[in-house]
Amino acid sequence: MGILFQIIFIPPICISCALAFFAYYILKNKIVYAVFKGLTTLLVIVFCAASFFIYKNNGFTLFITLLLTGIVFSLAGDIIILGRKNPYFITALICFVCTHIAYTLCFITYTHFSFIDIGTGIIIWLLGLYLYKYFYPRLKKLKIPVAIYIIVITFMVWRALSTLYSGRLSIIQGIFIATGSILFYISDITIGINMFIKSIKKFVLINLSLYYLGQLFIILSCYYFIVQEFRFFTIKR
Repeated sequence: MGILFQIIFIPPICISCALAFFAYYILKNKIVYAVFKGLTTLLVIVFCAASFFIYKNNGFTLFITLLLTGIVFSLAGDIIILGRKNPYFITALICFVCTHIAYTLCFITYTHFSFIDIGTGIIIWLLGLYLYKYFYPRLKKLKIPVAIYIIVITFMVWRALSTLYSGRLSIIQGIFIATGSILFYISDITIGINMFIKSIKKFVLINLSLYYLGQLFIILSCYYFIVQEFRFFTIKR
């Protein structure tokens, strides 16, 4: 059933995202763009929620619930981010902070700290520090909100990487989560460059592509976790 749900949901998600690009670049209609942008995130939410039907009444539903909570906050952020000036931008930033907190709680719950985390931590935190230093001169009144956001998303990516080598998640899930989180991180870097350094129209295409691929990879981890455990249970019987 997990494969069936992927076949059902992934094509509409891709089509909706493509229509958002079409509305932005070809139609140049911000309203149509906003509709399909929100619809794409909504479809990802439904895709995540659908996994409950495969793996009911198990402790691992916490995993799905936390990811679902995160993606719902993302939808709110997607809607609000269309207004890119204060106070709307800060409100959207708060929504995405909540998204990363929910994802982080999910990853922490199903992993543990190890010596490898020291190496990955040094790399990812140095990158976060460099990015803040890079954006700092252009942030103006957003210095503190952006600092908080960089800290939260950097911590989320750090814990996402830990799913590759620790905890109760499969290697496939770890690959999906780590890849998705990194893509999410890069998509936010493109937003930062576009907003604070130089506005480049093509960055919208890059940003949305990375953002939705990132979210999709993270949510796909629900299905591979569930399918794996379900098959094991069936064989054991």
